[in-house]
Amino acid sequence: MYSRTKGADTFGVSGKLWREALVMYDRETDTLWSQIDGRAIRGDRKGQRLEVYPSVMMTWKEWVKRYPETQVLAKDERARRMTQSVYADYFQDGGKIGVRKSIPELQKETGLASKEKLLGLSHDTDAIGLPFSRLKGHPVVHAQLAERPIVIAFDEAADTARAFWAGTAEAPRTFTARRSDAGLQLVSGDDVYDALTGRRLEGEGPELAPLPSQVSYWYAWYSFFPRTRLWSPEAGAVKKR
Repeated sequence: MYSRTKGADTFGVSGKLWREALVMYDRETDTLWSQIDGRAIRGDRKGQRLEVYPSVMMTWKEWVKRYPETQVLAKDERARRMTQSVYADYFQDGGKIGVRKSIPELQKETGLASKEKLLGLSHDTDAIGLPFSRLKGHPVVHAQLAERPIVIAFDEAADTARAFWAGTAEAPRTFTARRSDAGLQLVSGDDVYDALTGRRLEGEGPELAPLPSQVSYWYAWYSFFPRTRLWSPEAGAVKKR
């Protein structure tokens, strides 16, 4: 999710793909913008980037437990008559990828299916990916991004993951996970945090700063960050591919 460049800017779907991923356009200048990294790739604003707006992709069931007063975007009359997502076939077909059917060399090289869902993180020149299939059974992962310690919380019930800075290189913080009626929580000493927002619930430590991240298909993330380091539970940390 991105903040709009100006309050009046509105965006639409261009119908184009770039590096196998969706391309947006702004209606003010017809500039084309990449969905994955928020960068303008053609038009008057080429080279500009949209500001990442903190967000989380998770199941509606778990979201409404946390935020029962949530307002839901209402569709217009024509949209309400549509009973099926136009992307239903795409989501269900594991081999359907952008304009290609598959990327077999990618699965052979990395061991991940092209449409494996992962949490992608990038900072400076570093990028890491945490596949959801590997995160199952691992609600907390400690790793490094651009040589700084981070912690990743994986909430299997909500089908989502979030990442936060975890102290400094000189004084990294470590966490454990616990589940409460309010959802997954991260614990570090006397401090307890909401694992989705980083908000401190108990203790006196600093609140956790969320990292810009994306839940993405592996093939799309790889197209933008081919040197991504992939995490695996066997390694216990993110390693170079």
